[in-house]
Amino acid sequence: MHFLVLGALLNATAILLYGGMPVDPVALDKAGLSAYRDFLLHRKDGLHYLGPAFPLGDWIPLPGRTVSPGGLAIALGLFLIPVLGERRSNHAPRTRA
Repeated sequence: MHFLVLGALLNATAILLYGGMPVDPVALDKAGLSAYRDFLLHRKDGLHYLGPAFPLGDWIPLPGRTVSPGGLAIALGLFLIPVLGERRSNHAPRTRA
């Protein structure tokens, strides 16, 4: 749960500071998404914009996408919740009826 909260706070901070999630143009190129550069430059929809993204915005290139540290923290949290929840339920003390 802590990773979800941390990720949400990081993403909210980026959006509040920049008015939208910044996307690093170099990360777009490395992710194979350079065609979206002009789209983001002219879009002006407030969701994403092309600009300085480090350290809060989408600056981490993955194949076909760019992600932010907050997005990675949220993904990690979503992965760990069922894993750790299952592990905790297996270690819970058993009571006799």
